[in-house]
Amino acid sequence: MKAETRFKTLFSKYLKGNCSPAEIEEFFELWKQFEGTSLFEADFIENEASKLPSAEFPVAKSEQVFKRITLKKKPARKQFNVLKIAAVFIGLIIGTGLIWFFNQTTSLNNTNSNDGFAVIKREGLKDIILDNTEMPILSEQGDTIGIRKGGKIQYTKEVESLSYNTLYVPKGKKMELSLADGSHIHLNSGSSIRYPLNFKSSGKRVVTLKGEAYFEVAKDSLKPFIVSASGVNVQVLGTSFNFNAYQENPATEVVLVEGLVAMYKTTDAFKADDTQLLRPGFKGGYTEGKEITKVAVDTDTYTSWRYGHLIYRNKTLAQIFISLERNFNIEIKNKNTKLAQEVINANFGSESIENIMEYLHEIYDFEYTFKDNLLIIKE
Repeated sequence: MKAETRFKTLFSKYLKGNCSPAEIEEFFELWKQFEGTSLFEADFIENEASKLPSAEFPVAKSEQVFKRITLKKKPARKQFNVLKIAAVFIGLIIGTGLIWFFNQTTSLNNTNSNDGFAVIKREGLKDIILDNTEMPILSEQGDTIGIRKGGKIQYTKEVESLSYNTLYVPKGKKMELSLADGSHIHLNSGSSIRYPLNFKSSGKRVVTLKGEAYFEVAKDSLKPFIVSASGVNVQVLGTSFNFNAYQENPATEVVLVEGLVAMYKTTDAFKADDTQLLRPGFKGGYTEGKEITKVAVDTDTYTSWRYGHLIYRNKTLAQIFISLERNFNIEIKNKNTKLAQEVINANFGSESIENIMEYLHEIYDFEYTFKDNLLIIKE
């Protein structure tokens, strides 16, 4: 089938909401290929859109969404009903949940991802990040402030007012985030981070983490960079460190690779002479109700996840199973309670989940089944 015919077929199916996930990916690839050609004459698009009932949306919002879908701010070859077409796309986008959509009535707080896609959230808006699809990041006013493609998000321009976005990384994925101040952040699977879009209107650069991230902080002696997570603040001026605050871990851990950081409880005010200072090669640990501790460690053990390597030190199998669920986007049901308490050190490198489970099976002699992303460990 010719590409043009295939595009028209997928366009019609997309408007009707009948595309499979694979067809949607194919549709947007063809969209980029044919945008600006005769296929995008107004008559064709409006004719297809007219086959479906329109909806009532504010003109400004409809134009903004249509601009996001087409990606490029090129004038149309002919004037056509932008409101109607944009309204059709909005309705379909909300229905499929696979790319940009507005949601003014449903709470966004309980959704970390959609079908394995990373999500950027702000007030009333959720942006779904499609793999290998390059799209601009827009401010609430519709201005381009950055770009995103697959696993990388880069902000290139600050907004005028102090506002925040939250990035949610689904299980089985990792993301890279470059902030407008030049700081670079690697986010591990199942993590989220809340960050400002403006660093000028505040004397501090504050981000909030859930999960695990590796930070490479841009130096700014006048504006300390503060990471807040699980009852702990880490304040830096410019440095590289790993912050692990997954909920299943008994302690929150900060491992410093280079530079100098101050680690203190969120309930305490920052005092230069009354914080736990970490130097390169040290790990700071905090458990609720206790004091912050530090110990010398091999930093590679704690940062290898950035390269797809799984290394565990003094972890129970229960903790490791949670980590494997997150990294491979699977569900593990462990019915062997004794097995869960086993503590091991392991370096699985970049092995598949199948090879990892075979390795554990040989050591601990347990039976398990694995089908349709559900792994069941028998009693």
